[in-house]
Amino acid sequence: MTSLANSRVLVVGGSSGIGLAVAEAATAAGAAVTIASRSRSKLDEALKSLGPQAGLAVLDTADENTRTGARIGSDGKTCRPVSC
Repeated sequence: MTSLANSRVLVVGGSSGIGLAVAEAATAAGAAVTIASRSRSKLDEALKSLGPQAGLAVLDTADENTRTGARIGSDGKTCRPVSC
């Protein structure tokens, strides 16, 4: 895989399945990864497999207040919903 050092990756649906696999691959390639999902408990569990360079965001794309996206913080770990 290509190096993702100095990159930030946001994986929506990153708490399980294919999304978590993508997050794990991006982390292994050196990226600062933020995983997003509706379930805080699932995010907390998934974060354990990603290591200290990863962060999380509770994000429900069906919720009108958060579905338009998320912005990764300057630290590469925090994520906050944004609306347009």
